[in-house]
Amino acid sequence: MASVTHTQAHQDHTRWKNEAAMWRDDAQQWRKEHEAALLALNEALASHDSALGDHLQSIDLHEKNVNAAEHSIAERERSLAGADRVPIGDPHTRESEKQDQLRDAHERIKRHHYAAMAKLGVLVNAIGAEM
Repeated sequence: MASVTHTQAHQDHTRWKNEAAMWRDDAQQWRKEHEAALLALNEALASHDSALGDHLQSIDLHEKNVNAAEHSIAERERSLAGADRVPIGDPHTRESEKQDQLRDAHERIKRHHYAAMAKLGVLVNAIGAEM
């Protein structure tokens, strides 16, 4: 191994300290970017969770309304025993429209959810990968 002079060692040390300072600046900036991304991710996940909760509430309410309508129809049928069935009309049409709306919303939410979860999986794998 070649002999190193004091001057060369001092120059190396100065260069190494400057390089370490640059690395520290980079790492501190990366940490700030990481914290901002984590905040944005948490906000996005909270929004997604809220949308799923709203969807579940809509489903619950619709099921409750369908059950109430079914009960009402059964009561009407009992009170009209032996008579011709009376058309239900507008209330059933509104129920049908609500079912269609919920079906469409469910499909949109499902596509969004699966796309988001796939991208989140890629992100988790990328962050978890060895550096």
